[in-house]
Amino acid sequence: MTSETKDICAAQCQAQCCQNKFVMLTQEEGERLSPLSPKIVKGTNQEYMMMFLRSQCDFLSEEYTCTIYASRPAGCAAFPYKPMAYCLLWPEKELV
Repeated sequence: MTSETKDICAAQCQAQCCQNKFVMLTQEEGERLSPLSPKIVKGTNQEYMMMFLRSQCDFLSEEYTCTIYASRPAGCAAFPYKPMAYCLLWPEKELV
């Protein structure tokens, strides 16, 4: 995602991908980010998840940009991995 695309996402959709979701984290990501957010939990299988199911990501700014963009989790960097109706990165004809 380019910085131009990131700005379009923030301005036009208010970062819907960073609200009411959960993101699986690697052990390194969980250990690095868990001191910064109470929404990062360790599951019963010792996996980390960042959960913001009824809220937004703690790292989302008031301007709807990621405050840890350069070091964001791999799950965030990979998004979107399939067409989503609210995502501006997918051509309309491919939406599910």
